[in-house]
Amino acid sequence: MKKQYSRPYPLGATLRNQGCNFSIYAPDAKLIQLALFDDNDLFQTYSLDGEYAGIRHTFIEGIKAGQKYGYIVKDKQGKNQLISDPYAQAIEKPLTYTPPFDANKSFELPKCLVIDGQFDWQGVERPYIPREETVLFETHVKGVSKLNLLSATIREEPILA
Repeated sequence: MKKQYSRPYPLGATLRNQGCNFSIYAPDAKLIQLALFDDNDLFQTYSLDGEYAGIRHTFIEGIKAGQKYGYIVKDKQGKNQLISDPYAQAIEKPLTYTPPFDANKSFELPKCLVIDGQFDWQGVERPYIPREETVLFETHVKGVSKLNLLSATIREEPILA
């Protein structure tokens, strides 16, 4: 079996063949943990061992679409607080809360969901091109595709009925 390594990009939860890559930009979080929830909202925590440019990441094997998750950080009073993934593509239910908000109430908020956003690459793994090797080409489509009318002769003939 080939070992899967975590990657900083793309941010959020990204399903792969053997599990899921979790990645979050959290440069100021001294301690941040991934929390995976079961159907009874009991959770198990995992450390985000990978770090690159303020992005914390980990790969967890066996994760499937529909898995509930969030991140646990310490608040100013030193209490564990659940935060949502700012890069999550779905949450389990509509987000509502009533003030005052505290660390204990954070665990009652809707959890993020892992979704299967796979494109059918027909068995080929998506080419993860590093950002420093990516080239973006922006253009105005009409300006690039329009015929050069200056060199063409334009005839204006009356239409005879």
